[in-house]
Amino acid sequence: MKSELNIAEENIEIFKNPFPDGIEGNPWTTKIREGVKGDVKESMETHKTSCERFLEFLEGDDFSPARFSGNYNSELEIIENKITDLKQAIKLYDGAGI
Repeated sequence: MKSELNIAEENIEIFKNPFPDGIEGNPWTTKIREGVKGDVKESMETHKTSCERFLEFLEGDDFSPARFSGNYNSELEIIENKITDLKQAIKLYDGAGI
């Protein structure tokens, strides 16, 4: 399963170079490229917003991993890893101007 950071990295790479095989020179290619970049940017904005909302939930007062099972330490570690992953993805998007 991909982490949020992996998804953010892939989105930014596609945004920077939507046609990795180097199709250049054709005016239609330029129009398609701009359309793809617009779609990818919208996808990145949506993903960043989802990461921010999920992070807010996990760090909020209403969330408690203790209510899910008796293995509190294991779940807490998973949640801490997810929080770190979300923060890194958000930081990456911020760095890319999203």
